[in-house]
Amino acid sequence: MLIAAKKKYDIQKLKGLLSAEFEMKDLGAARKILGMEIIRDRERRKLFLGTSDVGLIYGGDTQCLVTGYSDSDYAGDVDTRRSMTGYVFNLGGSIISWKTTLQPTVTLSTTEAEYMALTKDAKEGIWLKG
Repeated sequence: MLIAAKKKYDIQKLKGLLSAEFEMKDLGAARKILGMEIIRDRERRKLFLGTSDVGLIYGGDTQCLVTGYSDSDYAGDVDTRRSMTGYVFNLGGSIISWKTTLQPTVTLSTTEAEYMALTKDAKEGIWLKG
């Protein structure tokens, strides 16, 4: 369990309450959180989080490529016969926008359902591209 607070007193108080109810072992200050190494610089009173395999690279000549995927199912809702539609947009392999919803009208074909989804999703793609 990782306990965090603004004041050391609050941490000690909570540890005391928990140890009164449960058998606990104090492992000391955290050295890693979610795969990131914690480095404490006591001279400058700074805390650094670092990873050896993840980083950001900024370049003026690199192109940001947004990719999008859209799909719909024809008459997927058995009660209203409306189609379920959804999209997902990626930037650099990470999802930046997604949505799933029922289409507002009943379509008469799979093609019409796909075109309705594509139109709505293209608007989102244009907005994301700016």
